[in-house]
Amino acid sequence: MPTTRTPRRVLPAPAAPTSRATLLRIDPTLFLNHLFQFTAARLIVRGGGISLFRRTQFGVFQPLKSPDGNSRHDPVSGLTLNPALVRRIYHLSGGDSRGAFELEFAGIGFSLALIPERNPANDEVVATLLSAFGAGPVAPGRIFAKGASDWLDEGFSSHGEQWANAIAFDRESREVDINIHSPTLAIRCRMQPVFADRDRSIIRLSDAEANTVLHFDSRSTACSTLTLPFFRS
Repeated sequence: MPTTRTPRRVLPAPAAPTSRATLLRIDPTLFLNHLFQFTAARLIVRGGGISLFRRTQFGVFQPLKSPDGNSRHDPVSGLTLNPALVRRIYHLSGGDSRGAFELEFAGIGFSLALIPERNPANDEVVATLLSAFGAGPVAPGRIFAKGASDWLDEGFSSHGEQWANAIAFDRESREVDINIHSPTLAIRCRMQPVFADRDRSIIRLSDAEANTVLHFDSRSTACSTLTLPFFRS
């Protein structure tokens, strides 16, 4: 049974004076095709009352049969998205930033961040992307305030009507099945929570190594029917 504890709310820090944001002029499909080069990365998805953090690798994004005909799916990370709806791609660096790529989507805003682990191989891929596709600096404040990489602030997303999320607890495997879905961006994965805490309506779950961490608002429609055996009503 997961360990429970009462946490303190974590608020996002403002952008440091040394923080920088760079706009990338790159076709979103081409950007996706670079992700498999990262040896490991942190993936963050936020939307509809849910924040999901995962350490993962990436494979090759393949065309997916879908009504829009444009969606791409990566079987390694479990990530599905429609590149045609990616409005902008930014890279954040400096200050306390871990070097996040923030993706802004039509209709759901900044709902996806990719943070490559710091190592020589990944740093070389990032440098290549910035050298080839960097379109110059932009003011970082709005991106830091609205970006998905500040997932601990639990502001979630203001575009709740765009999401059809579902979370289910499998009593036999003791795993939580996570299905985060919008017409633009989706991911499905499972986790076995070892640590859990609750702060009023906010529930936070983590596996043993903090490789998958889930924060969600239990008042949201997608989560209201979820019954977790390690929390009493």
